[in-house]
Amino acid sequence: MSQIPVTREYAAAVGEWCEQVENRSLLHDKFALPKIWGDAVKENSASNWSIMRIATDGVVLLKKKADELGNPGPRTHAEKAEAMRTAARVCRALAHTKTGSGLEPLRPKHTARFLDLLRDTYPGNRLRIIKGRLEGRLAINLAEGVIQNAGMALDRIFGLPYIPGSAVKGVTRNAALAEVKENSGLFEAFVRVFGTSESDYKERGELSGFTVPAGLPQDIKGAVTFVQATPTNDTRIVVDITTVHFPDYYRSGIEAEQRNESPKPNPFPSVERGAEFAFPLLLNGMSEDPDLLEIAGRWLSVAMQQHGFGAKTAAGYGWFSDLSEEERKQALVEQELKEKAEAAKLAQAQAESAEAARVAALSPEDSINEAKSSLSVLDDQTFADKVKNIAALTEPEQRALIRLFSEDKAKKAKLKTWRKKKPDNVKALEAIAVKLGAKLP
Repeated sequence: MSQIPVTREYAAAVGEWCEQVENRSLLHDKFALPKIWGDAVKENSASNWSIMRIATDGVVLLKKKADELGNPGPRTHAEKAEAMRTAARVCRALAHTKTGSGLEPLRPKHTARFLDLLRDTYPGNRLRIIKGRLEGRLAINLAEGVIQNAGMALDRIFGLPYIPGSAVKGVTRNAALAEVKENSGLFEAFVRVFGTSESDYKERGELSGFTVPAGLPQDIKGAVTFVQATPTNDTRIVVDITTVHFPDYYRSGIEAEQRNESPKPNPFPSVERGAEFAFPLLLNGMSEDPDLLEIAGRWLSVAMQQHGFGAKTAAGYGWFSDLSEEERKQALVEQELKEKAEAAKLAQAQAESAEAARVAALSPEDSINEAKSSLSVLDDQTFADKVKNIAALTEPEQRALIRLFSEDKAKKAKLKTWRKKKPDNVKALEAIAVKLGAKLP
């Protein structure tokens, strides 16, 4: 059976299958399981298992595979059954890999700390961070690594998947160039943001139809640095499958070969949709013009939404939505709501001020009559509460209450009933009447 090619001393430290290694970047780049090692049995699924153990649910996947292989059917040939049971033992050993031993909560914090350091180093208008949400899976750096067409860009310390700054710049440059070809007025900004070389302007160069902007050299460094994009949330790595392969047919080109062989799926790791990435852009000292950062951010937004990053973009991989734009729209909505609330508050304050001025201008008699009108329409319970707390009312309201008991028949009857059932209300009324020199009936 295949085995990780390491020395005895190393195996004693990290395990025969390197299951004690916690760094999934190290596992993927250096300790992938080979299909065959020494005189061992060839195992075509070895690369699949290597990818499984760096996946977010790698332990679950490997244990499930071990259960499948460890129970060959009764009709399985003895030699094949033994090979399956051997493979099951390897899967169980790989399932003990410790890539998830406490690092998960630290990964988003690592990105947050990295972004904080950038803000401290590039204050003011020298830094801009575009946020994007992955709307399809992301396959990045497939051509790298020890497993053919199954590489992945992983942070060396925390094992975070990331998009290299060179890839971010390259895709953004392509998006910008497409726009510049439609609007040549943006060409100088393109040159200042990305930089150019003399070869770009030659006959077969990308910029062969353009003239060097006045005052600028052909060889110029871009003013904007594209920093690697890193996840800001809990990012999942999954095992993906690309189009099935017919090796014999690909070698011979004979169509009949397709009927004589079974298709062989080709596994590769990818980042699951829903991951949120921060794309930092910064002015690197070639220019201090914040407008360059603004236009670079707009081109990056176009690149993530209309071009995509990594491999298989035509199949829906690598596409992002611009969370920064969503946040901007949400901020505009919140600002509008805030302005409306402040306007309503101001209108209310003005209305209250106008009402206070109107009341202040009333004669004493008018104030009492207005208070009578307001008190006479109250329901019984609210009216009773007013009477009980008469000491807290304004003088016009107090006089209005006493007059109501003298002038309104229903209120006179109520007062008569209260003298027996609510003496406290009557006492409060009498105390105020004495104070005001008025009389109750």
